[in-house]
Amino acid sequence: MSRFLFVSSMSSHPWGGSEELWAGAAYELSKAGHEVSASVQKWPQTHSKIKHLQSAGVLLNERRTSVFQSTLWTSRWQRAKHVWGRAIAKHYPLTESPAGFDKHVRRFKPDLVCVSNWGYRDALPWMWFLHREKIPFVSVVQTNAEYLWPTDKQLVKLSQVYQSAEAVFCVSKANLELLQNQLAMRLPQARVMWNPYQVDRQNPPEWPSQSQTWKIACVGRLEPNAKGQDLLFQVLAQPAWRNRNVKVSMFGGGISAQGVHQLAKLYELEDTLEFRGHVADVRQIWEEHHALVLPSRMEGLPLALVEALMCGRPAIVTNIAGNPEVVEDGINGFVADAPHVRSLSNAMERAWEARDEWKAMGETARAKILKQVPENPCKELAEALLQITSKSALRSVQ
Repeated sequence: MSRFLFVSSMSSHPWGGSEELWAGAAYELSKAGHEVSASVQKWPQTHSKIKHLQSAGVLLNERRTSVFQSTLWTSRWQRAKHVWGRAIAKHYPLTESPAGFDKHVRRFKPDLVCVSNWGYRDALPWMWFLHREKIPFVSVVQTNAEYLWPTDKQLVKLSQVYQSAEAVFCVSKANLELLQNQLAMRLPQARVMWNPYQVDRQNPPEWPSQSQTWKIACVGRLEPNAKGQDLLFQVLAQPAWRNRNVKVSMFGGGISAQGVHQLAKLYELEDTLEFRGHVADVRQIWEEHHALVLPSRMEGLPLALVEALMCGRPAIVTNIAGNPEVVEDGINGFVADAPHVRSLSNAMERAWEARDEWKAMGETARAKILKQVPENPCKELAEALLQITSKSALRSVQ
């Protein structure tokens, strides 16, 4: 049996879609009899998903100090919200490990460490420590954006870290290609790894009642810098949309929730928008909505998108990351050329004109995504990690 340590860089929320893949793989490995530990940010209340891992025998290491709150920051940036730290990461060094992490690694003595990055450089301090100590590790990159370009100084460390990784997993082809461009290097050990989904693969919800009102869901955390809700609001504020029988439901919460609510009021969208908060059962969303809209500025491959398609709903998305890998414009959804108001407006206008075809497009969407997404992505990651440890053990014997 092997020892696996999972490290999550998530520090802005207790849980998110980026956590599902590593957590599912950790659960699979622990249930199979391997020793598994998880290093996560400490919160006032332990999330139910983390408790689920503990019940499966996963040893929990809660970090009281995150990388964005540690001594890696200068005094200037300590005052900044750590979410902005992702965008201004060029201001912190990459050569130190977060406080206490090194001690946990030395105590647990993992055969392999799986580092889950929200963005490709969020967990660099952890990865640099592992690289320096010659501890085998893999990186799972959940999201990326073209504006997250490294400085020359960063590139030196980034190149060493990613070259030394046993494997690099990205959740979309586009993000993998972008990562290689950002690093100015090929990563022969890199591959695409799908995220898990939270809907029944075999039992999609029925098509909602088509009364006079068409219902569109926007599912994602309320953070316009990533999810682009401001773009959607500007489109919905146009005269044409104010006079249509359409309701848009906003699902999710986030660190910018208050600002998003205020923005909706600024555009006087009270009659068009409804904020529904977080819904535990995704199926409930698609039992009453006809389509998904995601005006994102940055993504990996959104779980909300895969789940909507699997439930037989067409999607209106922006042409970023893995979105166009699962949505074909005019076939199973609509793709805006870019995350800009004009592009999104054009895509939504085309979608509205084809609204009578949404049901058929949803059926096409479901058939396509079922062929693309494996039944158990978490098990696939677990099996990939086991293969890596087997190869590492063989190398050490030789």
